[in-house]
Amino acid sequence: DVSKECSVTALASQPGSPDMIWAAREDKCLLGIDTRSNVVETRITLPAGGELVGSCVASATSVYVGAESNILNYDTRKGLLTAAYVPQNQTNEVNNFSLSPDGSQLLVPTDEGELVFLNASTLAKCRETIRINDEEQVCSCVTARTSLSNPSTTIDVLTGGFDCTVRRFAVEKENYRVRGTLDVSNAVKDENSALPLAFNPPFVNCIEFDSFSNDSAVAGTGNGSLCLMKFRGDSINFKDLRTSILRVRSNATSCLRPSSYASDANRPSPHPLRYLLIARQWPT
Repeated sequence: DVSKECSVTALASQPGSPDMIWAAREDKCLLGIDTRSNVVETRITLPAGGELVGSCVASATSVYVGAESNILNYDTRKGLLTAAYVPQNQTNEVNNFSLSPDGSQLLVPTDEGELVFLNASTLAKCRETIRINDEEQVCSCVTARTSLSNPSTTIDVLTGGFDCTVRRFAVEKENYRVRGTLDVSNAVKDENSALPLAFNPPFVNCIEFDSFSNDSAVAGTGNGSLCLMKFRGDSINFKDLRTSILRVRSNATSCLRPSSYASDANRPSPHPLRYLLIARQWPT
């Protein structure tokens, strides 16, 4: 849709519909776009008084948009608002939230260092909130992993934030258990950069489990680095200190969203992670 010169503030793909993407724009429009024809299939007008959408995630039947502290759930087939999360504390903004692998829960990291679990249909809290760190530093991203034997059961979540630390939690029936932490700040320090660390901090901006290798994950940091990690027992480590830190061009200020996919899903490989798709933010 090029009828307006208008910035896109968030994007999401739709599971089960590989040719459909959702784009939230600064003019408060949410567009469902068929990428084969570049035709807008669905147009949703967001509340005029609300803030700009900063996060967007889609399921097969819903699209979720987050602005400031609130999240709205729209039916992708009818374009209607079906649920809203409007917490009492409007200063605790939501960040890069994601759906659990089975689509039943929305995992929401917040500015006050919390991870909130919401029912994906009603957007009501459905589990105890996790306090990510004692300093209440920003929790900026989250990803979840399922059991190999039961793909509908979430067993682990990884979080990242402004403390430059990746944290892993085991999700148990009634509570949570810490399963390791990894401080990435020293490992991703760019010795060739002339900028002080304060101008290019290695905050953990985005994180994803490797869907092709159940013991690995990748995180993107605020100084343009990608960190490849592996798990063993209750520990998180870099895969290989010589090859685990990837620099995404020296003038990239931030890695915003990595996604991994295999070179050929029909041909098993001992090293299936072949490509990383990276959204980047560039200095102005």
